[in-house]
Amino acid sequence: MNSPFPSIDLIIHNARIFDTREGFIQPTALATGFGRIMALGSDQEILSLQTASSQIINAGGKLLLPAFTDSHTHYWKYVQRQMEVNLESCHSLQETLSQIRKKVQESPAGSWITGGGWDYNRWPAGEFPHRVQLDDISTRHFIALDSRDWHTCWVNTPVLKRVGIALDKPYPGAKQLALHPVTREFTGLLEEQVRLAVFDLLPKWDYARLQSSYPEILKQFYRCGITAVHSVETPDEFRISQEARNQNQLGMRIFWYFPYQLLDQAKELAIGQGVGDDFLRIFGVKMFVDGAFGSQSAELLEKYDQLEHAGTEVMTESELREAVAAAVTSRLSC
Repeated sequence: MNSPFPSIDLIIHNARIFDTREGFIQPTALATGFGRIMALGSDQEILSLQTASSQIINAGGKLLLPAFTDSHTHYWKYVQRQMEVNLESCHSLQETLSQIRKKVQESPAGSWITGGGWDYNRWPAGEFPHRVQLDDISTRHFIALDSRDWHTCWVNTPVLKRVGIALDKPYPGAKQLALHPVTREFTGLLEEQVRLAVFDLLPKWDYARLQSSYPEILKQFYRCGITAVHSVETPDEFRISQEARNQNQLGMRIFWYFPYQLLDQAKELAIGQGVGDDFLRIFGVKMFVDGAFGSQSAELLEKYDQLEHAGTEVMTESELREAVAAAVTSRLSC
């Protein structure tokens, strides 16, 4: 007998199925096709729908849940990080420097060493890193490494020079970490808005550069039960998503938010809220008014312990009002 659903590509049976609205439900099997659940029912009912190309999975009485959505990611930055220097597992400054040195030794002079994930809070001494430590590894490479919270970028002297930062020039934003409290020299730690100047210098990524490694990285999300993310990134990463989607290789539902600093770029691309499809859709704008606790740049009412500052104001109240109005006008928020 021909199946009433000839497009069934997957059947899962013998499962305890949980619905987020109704709790555990009576059906023990489901069938999918075209990326959708096509039918629910008993094992016998759903198995009768199989076709020659259907994949059949016996759940063995285990729990079957809807997939998760991660509501705060920088999706393609994470994918890139798996191909860069990943310092998230380092528990000391020496271990961190060892990982960086290994990558430098593998890379030709003049190239960029990027990545990050360092977290001084996990290091026994609890002290911030310094550009001199990177200079000791190499001044023939451009080294730029983000902190775990993405609010601070640790760079060596060649990057400082490329950015154009010098003591005799105006420095935008706060200098809590940028200047050493004793020597008053630049530490190589660039906070908040200033770190964005480094991003503008980095070699651009495209999907072709990520394509060979992407399937294995995507499986990391699947193993955690994640099939959708909310991501805040730039038009460059949005184009990567489009390239992957056009090749039917995206494999993840992405709800996209633009950083408010890039509203003008969004306008030029005529991008508005709701643009896209079930797998890639513009959802809004991200803006924040201060820093983060990990980098000790979150703005407080009192100074941080053992520090002479109380954080960083990223946006004034008037700037916030203007940014919200611009986002609404651009149809990127409501």
